[in-house]
Amino acid sequence: MKVSLENLKRAAPRSFAFLVLIPLVILVLLILAYIYFSQSFFKLPDCLIKQVTGYPCPSCGFTRSFYSLINFKFLMSFKYHPLPILASLFILSFWIHNLLNVFFRKKDMSFPVPFVWYYSILGIVLISWIRQIYITISNH
Repeated sequence: MKVSLENLKRAAPRSFAFLVLIPLVILVLLILAYIYFSQSFFKLPDCLIKQVTGYPCPSCGFTRSFYSLINFKFLMSFKYHPLPILASLFILSFWIHNLLNVFFRKKDMSFPVPFVWYYSILGIVLISWIRQIYITISNH
């Protein structure tokens, strides 16, 4: 059987949007984000929670991390905040898993232990937040 776009549509019509259209939308959004960040002449506002309490929130550093990620500075992105990289890896692995299911027509294959992904990501974000709080306290 020849692999073509029509065969992909016929094999899994419900998965077509997830397997083909959503990656294209994500690619366009990443290109637009890259253009926006490269043309940005203003400074983004500081975190409101950090301004009020003096301590970082769990999402502090997310924008800098995303900016580093779209500029292919993966280590710096992970240093600012691990969530953009971890979420990207999760989405990519989920997409590849579903793509393989469509091409090999194994509908009974489930995504391997999704709760492990969720708890791992949550744990790493919490560790990152504690690290940010520790750095803030040690700098004062």
